[in-house]
Amino acid sequence: MDRRTLLIALAASPLAGPALAQSKAIVAPIRLANGRVLIDALINGQGPYPFAIDTGAVVSGVDQALAEELGLPLIRKVNLAKRPFDLFKASELVLGGAVRQQDAALFGFKLNLGGARGLIAAGLLTSFDSTLDFERQQWRVYPDGGGERAGDTRLASWFRTDPGANGSRRIGVEVTLDGNPLKLVVDTGAPRAVILEREVGRRLGYWNESRPFAPMPTSRIDGLAPKPARSMRGDLLQVGDIRFERPIVTVEDRRPIQGGFDGILGLPVLEAMNLSVDTREQALWVRSSGRPVWRERLSRTGLWIDETPGGVKVSVVGVGSPAQAAGLKAGDRITGGSFRDILGLLRADQAPITLQVEGRGAVTLIPADYI
Repeated sequence: MDRRTLLIALAASPLAGPALAQSKAIVAPIRLANGRVLIDALINGQGPYPFAIDTGAVVSGVDQALAEELGLPLIRKVNLAKRPFDLFKASELVLGGAVRQQDAALFGFKLNLGGARGLIAAGLLTSFDSTLDFERQQWRVYPDGGGERAGDTRLASWFRTDPGANGSRRIGVEVTLDGNPLKLVVDTGAPRAVILEREVGRRLGYWNESRPFAPMPTSRIDGLAPKPARSMRGDLLQVGDIRFERPIVTVEDRRPIQGGFDGILGLPVLEAMNLSVDTREQALWVRSSGRPVWRERLSRTGLWIDETPGGVKVSVVGVGSPAQAAGLKAGDRITGGSFRDILGLLRADQAPITLQVEGRGAVTLIPADYI
């Protein structure tokens, strides 16, 4: 999405309020559902389909099955995260009934995005002055620049294109986590409040053998990562002058994020703020949206299992967890059920849970919110 291809489909009209007296905006409705920021999209006049606004992505995408159903022409193969994906062309993409993009390129994905049939990359915010208003649930675009910022706080922020990437510029911000300055990507597609890559987490003391953590699945562009992340409590996250007490900090066993970032600032924190973008200054302004930081669902057992040729094996036991209290250890083999059945039992979070462990017999654990 850029100035050459983005066309305003509705006439700009002034919004009410003294702060907007000199600004005109085009307004598109958004909504929050299933841990996603959604906007309705028409593809070549078909739809509407829910698309996720994902400011951590550099390329927009569409569900592979939907692309094939609509007969979208294949442009070529494209490598994302070192894996090949089909790249499709939509002659016209209309977002929120208000903004039209011609000749949109969309990579085909097969992920579960909480019901979304596509995703819109960071260019939605970094191409024009605009505001993601979670309080009013609106995306407002200011084609002539400007926008309301009275009462907002300007963050230490910048726009950056990933090295070697032919895609959208992403927004980076400086925050402070437990007294440590960090450079994070603004990512409305991330379901965790703060995500750090492993070496940063180790350096700051979040990834060690004594800190309580919950093992959690990690999504990638090509599906779930084979190794779990670790989620734990921090003490204080400071974003500008907005404070977040006891945030969930997730450390992923991942390679460094392109662009020199330490990690990701995700939707649980972002939706507590309205985000206003100044493209000329390459700056992000924020104010409280009045929405609470939503509670991230974490493992209540602290147990991570893998399916192996020999059955079901315990691979990770969270420090301080009910699984650790029950005496379970990495390498234990669970018998008396299929991987799917045992995983379903653990995800049900019922209490108590009794597992049959090879060489030890019945082991009982009681799920609890221990993080």
